[in-house]
Amino acid sequence: MAVFYVDKNELSNGYHEIHEADCNKVPEYSHRLLLGTFHDCFDALIASKKIYPKSRGCHECCKECSPPE
Repeated sequence: MAVFYVDKNELSNGYHEIHEADCNKVPEYSHRLLLGTFHDCFDALIASKKIYPKSRGCHECCKECSPPE
């Protein structure tokens, strides 16, 4: 289980990225929203899409939930 956050700021392509808490790309506190504790990024992505429908995983910590560029 891991703690996941979503970046409140969208990327240039309109996506909001989800990150594990220990990712070195996780945004500062003021720019992230706690999603909660999940078994994997797929569950965190479902939670994030309820807030930001255009969400995806970080290329570093959530590769399996990140679409190819």
